[in-house]
Amino acid sequence: MGRSAKFTKRPSKDAKARSKIAKENANAKAPRKSPSPQPSDEEEDEEGGNDSAATTKTKKKRKLMRAKVDKKKAGKA
Repeated sequence: MGRSAKFTKRPSKDAKARSKIAKENANAKAPRKSPSPQPSDEEEDEEGGNDSAATTKTKKKRKLMRAKVDKKKAGKA
């Protein structure tokens, strides 16, 4: 078999189910989880722009990913 053999395999039923669930999760938007928004967020909501909440969420994700990478590097060293 050549190099392209791995691309000719059909996905298993489990893989199809996982991808279907992942697509559904990507399409569904999660409700806002903050119990008490800050006053500055409320002002932005009234104006129609709420970019600050999205940026803080991505910053938190990036921070968590950096922590994971740092742990892995520390374990190897």
